[in-house]
Amino acid sequence: IRGTLQEMSLGDLLQLLALGRKQGRLVVSGAGEEAVLRFRDGAVVDAGFRHTPPRLPRRLAWSGMGQGAVSHDVGMAGVTEAEAAVQLLAGRPTVGGAAAGSAGASELRDVAAECVDEAVWTVLGWGAGSFTFESGDAGEPLDADGAPLVRRPVDALLLEAARRADEWPRLRRLVPSLTAAIAPVAGAHPGDRGIAARLWRWLDGRRGAQALADETALEPFVVV
Repeated sequence: IRGTLQEMSLGDLLQLLALGRKQGRLVVSGAGEEAVLRFRDGAVVDAGFRHTPPRLPRRLAWSGMGQGAVSHDVGMAGVTEAEAAVQLLAGRPTVGGAAAGSAGASELRDVAAECVDEAVWTVLGWGAGSFTFESGDAGEPLDADGAPLVRRPVDALLLEAARRADEWPRLRRLVPSLTAAIAPVAGAHPGDRGIAARLWRWLDGRRGAQALADETALEPFVVV
């Protein structure tokens, strides 16, 4: 299947692949990048970008589940999120110099699934581009026991993408500039657990939302 995002939206294409329980690899070019999505039985089993390193190692390090130096080494480009998880589970310190550290297999699987979701949502935001789907075995990443590492249903991905698209304009009214420095309000505190609590400690009055997103490997939507 070949075409452009102007002829068929990515959302419609993903639904088509899901309904047909397709297996294969979808390559989408747009926004100066090339994304790779892998499918098995109509579900997304991996996603990532040709020229952008995976988020997973940085996300693990920021959340305290990883160790080692996490870099933006250009050699990491082309490694998809579930592939990065497979390398970390195998104890290979090749993905940005990071090891799995204190992350257990279940925790790492959960974070990898989040990163796969975010890669798909990023591509769904591309308004123009082209795509090619090649059916066949796309090389589904498996854990040490041979079980699928990530399986993400298309319907859930599309519903969440629609929710975020609806909410994003309201959030941007609250934070109109992604580069303006953010400082905490005196006396306010988001609690002791969760993403908000961890981000709170990074609000030093020097970083903006985009800088926080880059350093933590969280999406700007989540940071805002």
